Amino acid sequence: MTTFGVVQTPLNEASIRQLLDDIAAAVDGQPEPVLAAAQRLRTAASNVIADKKELVERVSEFLSKPTAELLQATEASYMAWHGTQVAVANQYRQWLVAYAAILLLILALVGIRLVRSFRELDEANDHLEEQVEERTHDLSDALKELKASQAQLIQSEKMASLGQMVAGVAHEINTPLGYARSNAEIVRTSLGDLRALVDAQSRALDLMTHEETDVEQVADALATAQGIGESLNATELTGELDALLGDTEHGLKQIAELVGSLKDFSRVDRSRSDLFDVNDGIDASLKICQNQLKHRVEVVRTYGKLPQIECSPSQLNQVFLNLINNAAQAIDGEGKIHIHTTPTPSGVSIRFLDNGCGMSEEVRARIFEPFFTTKPVGKGTGLGLSIVYRIIEDHGGTIEVRSTPGKGSEFNIELPLKQHSNNPARESTRDATQAVTA
Repeated sequence: MTTFGVVQTPLNEASIRQLLDDIAAAVDGQPEPVLAAAQRLRTAASNVIADKKELVERVSEFLSKPTAELLQATEASYMAWHGTQVAVANQYRQWLVAYAAILLLILALVGIRLVRSFRELDEANDHLEEQVEERTHDLSDALKELKASQAQLIQSEKMASLGQMVAGVAHEINTPLGYARSNAEIVRTSLGDLRALVDAQSRALDLMTHEETDVEQVADALATAQGIGESLNATELTGELDALLGDTEHGLKQIAELVGSLKDFSRVDRSRSDLFDVNDGIDASLKICQNQLKHRVEVVRTYGKLPQIECSPSQLNQVFLNLINNAAQAIDGEGKIHIHTTPTPSGVSIRFLDNGCGMSEEVRARIFEPFFTTKPVGKGTGLGLSIVYRIIEDHGGTIEVRSTPGKGSEFNIELPLKQHSNNPARESTRDATQAVTA
């Protein structure tokens, strides 16, 4: 009966019923208490068989639900949203070109006005300074708008790259969630059996402590409790329940880690004074894109003992995510990505190596240019590595690339321990990014 209750699709019902028939035949002619106990055993077994059949039917009904159609609808909704975002990015690109043309036009107008001003210097010397100041203000406004548009494009690219990970993360969450639910159902069923044993033992203790109870009633109660205990094998059952709960706890822990990693990527940092362990950031990025890597790309991590650095954790996580995704996309079929971290006298060093398709020298020289991409139209905006370069530069670090066509690529990043806040260009870029995000 224990096997019948625990196994997902039991096959020993006929054996159980034959054993019950054998017991009934064996106790034929025995005293009434024995016959009653055998009858109660048969009734309890029939109830368990009926409950198990109902549970199997409900599980089968649950598994037959059209989850695939819902997932396809979710995927279609995401693809529609992603297409909208790509269209918005393309529109922003057109605006950026328009702003650049306007800026060049303004520069041309300023140049013409300056020539005229020099020709009319003797006649309009008093007005020259005012005109130059006015044109400079126009240029400053145009430059601010250009920076704001660039920051918005960067934010859009970040959201798009995270959106591409959602389907994979959902799959990673569904797997532990599925067996956690299954284990919970098994535990719930087993707890009902244990509850019956406890009730029988409690009844026997009550009869033993009651003065008006005769010996036969106590014997019947004890026999009932002993029969239930022998049929359950409570020690083995509780061990199995502990194992099921342990698996469930492990699955919930995996879900919590994935949710925590997503939270790190969605958080907008307002300062770069946070202390951050680069190794933890790389692990979090690998969790986010695990669905793109598993069963195809092996990740070999060689971590050194690193000091914590001052930085923007979510921005560095974005760097790691972009580099890992690029390395995975460069590998056709199965391959490896090696990640090395080592401390340096001034900070930390991170290396990403893959055995993918590699790059030619012409492509390598342009990979950090905004909007440059070797992917087909609609497959990328060309901002991923541009964002990586900007973030590393804003953090006072450096990034170098080495690549050989057909053999793979290597990205080497150097980051300092401390951040310096006296870089006006860095501060203005950060302010523009925060304004657009807000």
